[in-house]
Amino acid sequence: MTRIIVYSFCLLLLSNCGFSVLKRPPINFEIVNIDTVGDKKINFKLRNDLLFLKENNQEKLIEIKIETIKNKDIKEKNDKNEITKYEINIVTNVEYNYLDDPQKSKFTIVESGDYVVDKQHSKTVNNEKNLIRTLVDSLSEKLLLNLTMKLNDL
Repeated sequence: MTRIIVYSFCLLLLSNCGFSVLKRPPINFEIVNIDTVGDKKINFKLRNDLLFLKENNQEKLIEIKIETIKNKDIKEKNDKNEITKYEINIVTNVEYNYLDDPQKSKFTIVESGDYVVDKQHSKTVNNEKNLIRTLVDSLSEKLLLNLTMKLNDL
């Protein structure tokens, strides 16, 4: 009986040790220049997200070129041939390189989602804006995670 109590007490202490997994690795580079091509609203948000996390006095200096393509397609129609859902795809091509190294590396991130067409046009526009904001937030997180993973490997 005492063994059970001791084992359960040890299990309780060890399970609450306070260890937590980091969502992203530490940033060990500094972004010197960001060039953007494509959709201006998406690029503005991505650029601000990257510059907000800028670390000063890092050894690794990089340049980034971001190309975004936003596609809006019809996803569903009803019996009256009216559009009920749209799908938005955002394709982001990222090209980066060190300032002292002319070799460039690339990766691509794709985010997609859909939104419902409402009876009022203003609600439909708000649905589209909210979806784009959500997709861009997810896109910026993935972009930063990919950059840190790839640059930490080098």
